Amino acid sequence: MFRNLIARMPRALIAILAILGCSTAWAGASVSGTILDSSVRVGRTTTDFTYRITVVNATPALGAATATVASSSAAVVVTDNTVNLGNLAAGSTTTSVDTFTIRVDRTLPFDPASLVWTVTGTPQAALPNVVSLTQAAAATALTSAGFVVGAVTTAASNTVPAGSVISQNPASGTTQNLGSAVNLVVSSGPANVNVPNVVGLTQAAASTAITGAGLVVGTVTTANSPTVPAGNVI
Repeated sequence: MFRNLIARMPRALIAILAILGCSTAWAGASVSGTILDSSVRVGRTTTDFTYRITVVNATPALGAATATVASSSAAVVVTDNTVNLGNLAAGSTTTSVDTFTIRVDRTLPFDPASLVWTVTGTPQAALPNVVSLTQAAAATALTSAGFVVGAVTTAASNTVPAGSVISQNPASGTTQNLGSAVNLVVSSGPANVNVPNVVGLTQAAASTAITGAGLVVGTVTTANSPTVPAGNVI
């Protein structure tokens, strides 16, 4: 039945079934083709065609993307104009699950260029890794990539130098909306520890107690003592 319907259509109408003429509000994404889902004759000269679409996206990635189509031709009435696309990765080609529907009157002339597609969405990008950078360098890297610095907190670290980033949230490599905030935890340096009391211990025992507390033995000097045995800490 559908083949017979196409055979009776003017050539200008047949062109729409292969690929709808399109333009896009988002320069990086465009509708490249259509896939017919169904056709239902609704009048003596009119038929409803329902399609899924294929969308090609360049950069950046788009979140919550949608495609809408409008017609300025009397031959085609768009009865369901919005296709939800979800997230479109950069450099991806996506075939929609969602559909759109047009009603075609084959008795009227139709120019496919009168159908215009608009693709919209929230631009996204992968977060750079700023862990181990200084706070200033991390802020520069984030803003250069299109993000902003969110909450900055400090924490002690025995491995990350003071003033450098211990962790970031969200994590690096995840795709986020451009302009979103990235929270940082910045090192305040090694944590303070309680100094053990080593007075009266042998030098070896005192050294063990000091290093066991996360400290290091500093300068060792000697002095005479009438009460502390030789080799013990005064």
